[in-house]
Amino acid sequence: MPSDLAALRTALITSAAAVLCLTAVPRAAAGGSEVRAWGEFAFAGIADGNDFVKATATLDGSVAIRKSGKVAVWGNGLYGLGALPPNLSGVTAVAGGGNHVLALRGDGSVIAWGLNDYGQINVPEDLGTAIAVAGGRVHSAAQRADGTVVCWGAGASTGTAPHYGQARVPTGLGPVASIATGGYHTLARRLDGTVTAWGYSLDGQCNVPSGLNQVVKVVGGGTSSGALRADGSIVLWGSNAQGQSNVPPGVTNVVDLSLGGAHSVALLADGTIVAWGSNGSGQCNTPAELDNVVSVAAGAGHTTIVQADGRATSWGYGVTGGWSPAATGLGTVLEVDGGWLHTVGRRADGTVFCLGLNNGGQCDVPFGLGSVVAVSAANIRTFAVKADGTLAGWGVGYYGENYVPSETGIAGVACGFHHNLARRTDGTVFAWGRNNYQQCNVPAGLDGVVDIDAGMSHSVAMRGNGEVICWGRNNWGQSTVPVGLTNATDIASGYWHTVAARADGTVVCWGRNLSGESTVPADAVGVLKVAAGSGHTMALRADGVVLAWPPYTNPFAASYVPTDLAPATVIGAGEQFSIAVMTDVESCDAGKGDLDCDANGVKDTCDIENGAADTDGDGRLDRCEIAVADVDLDGEVGSSDLGVLLSSWGANPDSRADFDGDGMVDSADLGYLLSRWGPVQ
Repeated sequence: MPSDLAALRTALITSAAAVLCLTAVPRAAAGGSEVRAWGEFAFAGIADGNDFVKATATLDGSVAIRKSGKVAVWGNGLYGLGALPPNLSGVTAVAGGGNHVLALRGDGSVIAWGLNDYGQINVPEDLGTAIAVAGGRVHSAAQRADGTVVCWGAGASTGTAPHYGQARVPTGLGPVASIATGGYHTLARRLDGTVTAWGYSLDGQCNVPSGLNQVVKVVGGGTSSGALRADGSIVLWGSNAQGQSNVPPGVTNVVDLSLGGAHSVALLADGTIVAWGSNGSGQCNTPAELDNVVSVAAGAGHTTIVQADGRATSWGYGVTGGWSPAATGLGTVLEVDGGWLHTVGRRADGTVFCLGLNNGGQCDVPFGLGSVVAVSAANIRTFAVKADGTLAGWGVGYYGENYVPSETGIAGVACGFHHNLARRTDGTVFAWGRNNYQQCNVPAGLDGVVDIDAGMSHSVAMRGNGEVICWGRNNWGQSTVPVGLTNATDIASGYWHTVAARADGTVVCWGRNLSGESTVPADAVGVLKVAAGSGHTMALRADGVVLAWPPYTNPFAASYVPTDLAPATVIGAGEQFSIAVMTDVESCDAGKGDLDCDANGVKDTCDIENGAADTDGDGRLDRCEIAVADVDLDGEVGSSDLGVLLSSWGANPDSRADFDGDGMVDSADLGYLLSRWGPVQ
């Protein structure tokens, strides 16, 4: 803990916005909602546990083996990377490809999952017993027990990209000692300690240096290759565009080596690591005092390590802001929406949380945002309507869609791919952002609007009388409202299709239907809410059942609703993922404690008549004040509370500032405190 607390406090408050969202802070003042996502929800938070033994990396994700032989995946969950094969166990080695994973089990069998656009997960039936696996961008390799090499996926021949011969094993290669893969090339360490490489070599990654011998390990990067020699030295060749093939002076006694997209990571005999090359995502910013490392892995823009005590750590692209498929501790959630790879939610107390990728600041919830009444997300930006009727927005835009209008009297907001709509309290609408298909040209005289949404390049509004109006691009008929559509109660817009729920509980879809996204299933009855992603549709029935279509059987599709999903209260959709919120419906008759059954303005669990300490005599239990970060019980979360937190930083399970109860006073607790800054509500 730095000694200059005053300086640190100033710095922390200044950077509070980054802390608040990126840590996805659990709220100690429990609500009762679970936010669950499926489909290509992408960046999952680092897996729990201190039982990891070895890690590998995909392009933007990490895969690690547990001591039990189980596997954990975090980071990029696209293409089913996070959907582990059923009953996967007994794993002794894992290899990450571009967007696929291979697992070697103790019996020599190989299991693969993830993207399969070139057959890279189609393990050959005649593979037999394997002793090693490796994964390239779109191909895979295995070493048999007899030392021979088998490759599959793209590159069985040469020709157009991505077929560069990387899966065509050289004639006469014979048994080898070990294998490795790069982006589009393959390497083998021969029994005599020399190296052979084949496949794509525009940057010289297959041009093995003359005289290279005594090699004990070969590795492949995006467009580079490397070898670890018996004396602990390393040799790198291939692309050096980011300095990834320049071994830093003094790097000796290397015991392991991993090459990423354009950076290199070496593990030294003393348990420390050295990283160099591209650092655009901080992948070379090794955490301070990192020691006792036993495994290193480099992805396209991130680094993952495992320490001797079983802990795993990742840093770089897509690591901060991660979330797991089921997020709890977020309070009572009333609204969710998804962008490209992030989710924004609004709690019952008007605060905002954000989960997922934060590469463009789309999850940097502004410090001091205050209470909000509506949220929306799309692409890599987020918008909110504040309780005072003004707009707030954060993230990245390319056509002015990240501009935040200064208008007042706003009641709702909707983000499309590159444009936005805002609904005023008087029922009128305005739009801004890209207007290449007149999606921002709000029809003259449009009024009485109570709901809005936006797609790729079209817009939709619903009047209070149930009338639906669309404008903008109409190449798939997405802006042609079906004749006779009346009594709409909810609307949603996908990329190229539009959906509406009606007062009788039925659903109507129109627009593109290439995959069945506009074909309403027969069980879509009693529907209250609808949502749409880029090419899928969701519906929430009155009984809490969530429906999604088109029908898919693969468990990582956005429209594959988990079979164990509990009754939901809220739904939302990202581009290629679905979101459902499950909230316990509390009642005073059921004796639930998060209500104010006596209507005295204080939650029942915080009423003094229900027992426990009230040191300051304000009628509110001390534990309830501490739960909202007022650790000094003065009725305000401020600098004195921050001082208590900073003075107890680190392992301190007895500290009042350990809001999430994990035994550590850390950035998660700091983010929560800053999110509650000001008078206790």
